[in-house]
Amino acid sequence: MPIVTIKFLEGRSDDQKKALVKDVTDVIAADLKAPKENIHVILEEMKKNGLRRCRRSQFRSVIPEPRRMRRGFFLDIK
Repeated sequence: MPIVTIKFLEGRSDDQKKALVKDVTDVIAADLKAPKENIHVILEEMKKNGLRRCRRSQFRSVIPEPRRMRRGFFLDIK
């Protein structure tokens, strides 16, 4: 049972959210060969004033090694 959580800033219409859920469900179903009725997509809207940007250098110690992204999955580069 795949569970996908998507966080985004508030301000999207219901139609945009429905389209997002449909697209994500289709991709997960195709890539994982999971039945669409078993896929759960959780949308978390954040208030615009609840997001703060920080310089990357402040978090250098917690950032993992660089990885390439392919088809929505992170692949470790060795």
